[in-house]
Amino acid sequence: MGMNMVMAHVIACKCCFGRNRPKDDDLERMQDVLPDEYLHNVCSFQEETMPGGWSAELRLAVSTEDGAMQWLARYQEKSMTVMRVNKTFGWDVQSPRSNLFKKSYRCHHSTRSQVRKKNLKGTDCLSCMTITVKKVAKLARKSRSTDPHITAYPMRVCLRYNHNHPVKASSALRFRDVLPSIGEKFKGLYRLGYSPISAMDVHRMDLLLEYGSGYLHISGDRAQVPDDQWCRRLHKKITAAEKETGGRNLLVDLVARMESENAGDERVMDVHVTEENQVLVAICSKLMKRVINNVPEGHEVVIVDRCGTGDRDNLKVYLLLTHSGVGGLPVGCLITTSESTSAVKAALEMYKNLIPCGAFNNGSGPKIIMTEDCEALRNALSEVFPESVMLLCIFHMLQSAWRWLRDRKKKIEKQDRPELFSVLKSLLHCQSVPDMELHYQKAMQNAIVQKYRQFSAYLLEWYNKTDCWALCCRQDLQLQGSYTHDFSEITTRVIKELVLNRVKVHNYVQLADFVMGRMERYYERRILDVVNGSFDSVRYSRYLPQEPNEDLNIKQTSECTFTVGIPSKPDSDNIVNTLLGHCTCTSISAEACKHLNAVSMKYNVQVGNIIPISNTADKARFYYIATGSNSLPERLQPLVRDIANTVEAPDNSPAPNRDHEGYHNKLGPSESETQAAPLVGGAAADDNVKMRPEVQRSVIKSLAEHLQEDFVSVLREKMTRYPDSYIPAVKVFLGNIKKLKTDSQVVTSLVSFGSSSGTGTGSRPQQPGQKRMGAKPTDHTTPHKTRKLEETVCHQSGSPATPVEPTQSSGPEDGCSEIQQQE
Repeated sequence: MGMNMVMAHVIACKCCFGRNRPKDDDLERMQDVLPDEYLHNVCSFQEETMPGGWSAELRLAVSTEDGAMQWLARYQEKSMTVMRVNKTFGWDVQSPRSNLFKKSYRCHHSTRSQVRKKNLKGTDCLSCMTITVKKVAKLARKSRSTDPHITAYPMRVCLRYNHNHPVKASSALRFRDVLPSIGEKFKGLYRLGYSPISAMDVHRMDLLLEYGSGYLHISGDRAQVPDDQWCRRLHKKITAAEKETGGRNLLVDLVARMESENAGDERVMDVHVTEENQVLVAICSKLMKRVINNVPEGHEVVIVDRCGTGDRDNLKVYLLLTHSGVGGLPVGCLITTSESTSAVKAALEMYKNLIPCGAFNNGSGPKIIMTEDCEALRNALSEVFPESVMLLCIFHMLQSAWRWLRDRKKKIEKQDRPELFSVLKSLLHCQSVPDMELHYQKAMQNAIVQKYRQFSAYLLEWYNKTDCWALCCRQDLQLQGSYTHDFSEITTRVIKELVLNRVKVHNYVQLADFVMGRMERYYERRILDVVNGSFDSVRYSRYLPQEPNEDLNIKQTSECTFTVGIPSKPDSDNIVNTLLGHCTCTSISAEACKHLNAVSMKYNVQVGNIIPISNTADKARFYYIATGSNSLPERLQPLVRDIANTVEAPDNSPAPNRDHEGYHNKLGPSESETQAAPLVGGAAADDNVKMRPEVQRSVIKSLAEHLQEDFVSVLREKMTRYPDSYIPAVKVFLGNIKKLKTDSQVVTSLVSFGSSSGTGTGSRPQQPGQKRMGAKPTDHTTPHKTRKLEETVCHQSGSPATPVEPTQSSGPEDGCSEIQQQE
C-alpha cells in the first residue's frame, strides 16, 4: 500500500484480474520511464529478452488526439528516447469508426536500412509502441463495447520497452531531436542578429552557467546542444523569412525590448536617439535597484568602468559597480554609440531617472566615483553628479604610465624605464602631502628625469592631478579599501569571458539582451552561491583568520561601536564602528583589518566587506537582492542559533541597522509603515526605514528641538551652576569638535558619545553642602573594605548577619558617601 502511494501515477489496474499483474518492483522500473503528469493503469506486464526490458499495456484518461501527442512528447523527454511513426491506421468512410486516433511507433534506432554500415544509428532496435484513443459513446446512445476502461480511460498504450542499445550514452543521445524550447531560443537569437556560430556559443555558455559541473552530462545530448547542421538550416530559414518581409530594424527591436522590460510596475530601461543619430541605452534592472537600496557601500563608492569595444559597431559599454561582501555588484549600465561628453552625459541623465527615489543621497550622487583617466567620462560624471568626489584608479594610472614609457615615439631607453617608473610609484605611495612635495622636488632634480624633457612634462601633468590619484589625499575618504579597480577589473573580465563570451559580433540590441538576461542570471547565481556558503574560503583565509583571535580583548560600548585591544598593551585599543565598517587602526579608509574581522566573527555581524556565512540577517538581505523574495527558505537557516553573541537587529530589518546617508536595509517597506514611523524615541527609532523627503524634514526639525532642549539648555544650566568645572570642559569639547574633519569621524563620535565607562581625569563638579576629601583617607574616617553585592558578614558566634547594602562609592578610597552620612 505504501509503495502504491509513492508511485501514485503508475498503479495496477483493478479491472484486469486474470492477466499478468505487475509487482511493486515492476512498477518502480516503469516509474523511471513514464511521465509523471499522468496516471497510468497497468493492465498487464511481462519481461522481455533484453536486460531490463519489459512490455506492458497501459490505460490513461486521455480522450483526444492532441492529448495523445502531448503524452508521447513527455514520454520521449522522460525516457530520453525518440519514437518514429511506423504505421498509421486509416478507416473506411462507409464503415463505423471506433477509434479517434491510432498509430504505431518504433525506436528511431530501428532504421530499417538495407545497407549495413558501422558508426550509424541503426541497431535494429526492438522497442515499439501503439497508441489508440477509443471513441467514447454519447449519452443518448448505449455503447456496445465490452471494454470496461473506455469510459474513464479511453487511451490504450501497448508499450514494448526493449532497447538493444544504451539509452543514456552520448552515442545514442547525439541522434535525439532538438527540444522545442531550444528551437524557440535559437529563433529569438537569430532575430537579434546572431550568426549560427555565435548563437551556439551563447547557448553553450548559458548551459555552462546553468548546470555548472553538470554540463558534461548534457553536452553530448543533441536535444540540449544542437549540431551545426541544424543551426545553419534554422538560420537559413529565419533569414529567408526576414528578407521577404523587408529586413530587420535594430532600433525598432530595441524599443520593443524596452517596452517589454518596462511592462511591469517600474521602469528599468530607457532608449533615446540624439539629434546626431547616436543611440543611447540606460539600464537599471530590478536586481540593480535592490543592490542600490540594500548595499550601503553603493552610496559611498561607485566605480565606472568601460568594457571596451566588445562589438562590431564599436559600441561603448559603461558598467557601474559597487563593492560588497560578495564582491563587485552592478548598480547600472550604459550603452552608447559614441564616447563624447554629450553622449555620456545624456545617458547618465537617463540612468538618473531610472534609479530608485532617494537613492544616491537623494539624487546628488554617491560620495566617491572612481574612474579611469578618460576626460569625456569624468566631465560627464562631474556635470551629472557635481557633489561627488572624482578619483582616478591607481591601477589604470600605473598601467598608462608604463605604456607611455614603452612607447617608441617617446624614445625612452630600455634601461631607464624602471627608474622613471619607480619615480612615479614613489609619488603615488607617499603618506603625506609634504612628503609628496619633497619627492617631486627630488624627482625633478634626478639626472635621468632631466635627460628626457617629455617625461618631465608628463611628470608635471601627473603632479597636477595629485588630488585625484595620490594616496595621501585619500586618507579621510571612506573607500572601504578600494584604491583601485581591483574587483571591477575582475568583474569586467568575467563578463567578457563568461557573459559576452568574447564574441565581437554584438549590436546594441544584443548587448541589452546580455545585460538584462545573462548578466542578471550570472549575478543572481553568484550571490546565491555565497548565501549557500559556496564561496572561496581559501581566498578569505589568506588575508584574515577564520578563527577568533583570543589575544584580542573586545568590548561592546554601544549598539554599533566596539573597542578592540590587546591586554598586554594598554595603548593599543582601537574603536570599530560596524555601522560604517571603519576601524581607527593604521588600516585607513575603512579597509578590512584584523579588528573588523574579530568583531565580525565574535558578534556574527557583517562589517564592511567581511560577510559571516552563518549570519541569518545578512543571508536574508543578500537573498532578497538576488531573488527579490523577503522570505528566507528553511534550507538557508543556520544549524545552531547563537543568541548570546549576536547583535540584535531591528525586527523589521533583515540586516543590522546601517541607515546613514540615506541607506536602508528594510526589505520593501510599505507606505503605511513609513508614515507610521515615529519621529524620535528609542535606540532604533525605526532608523532602517527609508523616509520620504517631507517625513525626513519633520524628523530633522524634531531632532533639532530635542537637541536644544535635552543638551544645549541642560549644558547652559550646568555651566551657570558650576562654572569652575563645566566651562573648561565645554571649551575642550568645542576644541575637539573642530578637530573632526570628515563625516565618518563626526558620525563615530556621535554614536560613541557617552558610551565609555568610567570618568575622566579632570575635576569633578562639587555639589553644594559637600566637602572634598583630603589627600589621606585617615583625615576623615577609617576606610571600610568594599564588599560585593549581597555579601554576608559572619559574627564570632557563627550566625550570619543581614546582607550589607551596597554603597554608591566609586572606589575603596572614595569617602563621599561617609561624608554625606555624617552631615
